[in-house]
Formats: sequence, structure tokens, C-alpha cells
Amino acid sequence: MALTVAAVLFLPETLFAKGAVIGYAPGHNNKPAPSAAQLDRLTHVMAFSLQTNSNGTLDTSTVPSWLSTLVTNAHAKGVKVSISVGGGDGRSANFASATNSTYRGDFVNNIANFVELYKLDGVDIN
Repeated sequence: MALTVAAVLFLPETLFAKGAVIGYAPGHNNKPAPSAAQLDRLTHVMAFSLQTNSNGTLDTSTVPSWLSTLVTNAHAKGVKVSISVGGGDGRSANFASATNSTYRGDFVNNIANFVELYKLDGVDIN
């Protein structure tokens, strides 16, 4: 699997000051999870992706089937795992609606529940 390693300009400077190496792991099109050798090279991995519905609920149909296994394997190596939310598929209108004043509370609670369910370390909002 080709794991894309990228530095994102908006991540906290402290990550880079500590020498963070961040990989993005796309789960679409049956792409496999990062291998143990790939995880050895990372400090953080962003699994791609979780989508929003316009009412603040989450569309988990795009979440990689291997997310739980990735979290277990990555945590065993001291690698932090986050989920990327949104991005790239033309659903930006859903995100705008999901985060408006009507649905924002539900959206935040749904994200927090998802993070807890999968034992994630963070969220990357695209």
C-alpha cells in the first residue's frame, strides 16, 4: 500500500517541534490498512474518512473496515490515530449544515461518541 505522508500546515506547531511524522491512510476502494513496517515510520496516522449528514449525524459508510484493527496495531507501537472528517467528495454542503447552530451540538456529540467508540486520539476536520 502506498501510504501518503504529508505535513499539514494547520496542525499545531508543537507536533512538528517534536518531530511528528503523519501518514494518511485512505480506506476507500478496498485499500489495505498501513502495515506494521509503515506504522514503524510514523508518529500519527489519519484514517480517511468519516462523512457528515446535513442533520449532524455521521455517515460511517466511508469509514475503513479495518479502523479498529489499525487503532490496536498503531497504539501498540505508540502511534496516535485520528479520523479525517469530510473532504474531497462534494459533500461540503452537508458539513456546513451539520455544523450550523441548529445541529452543531448533535454533530459534536456524534463525533465525540465515534472517537470514544474507536478509541481514537483525535479528529482531522477537512
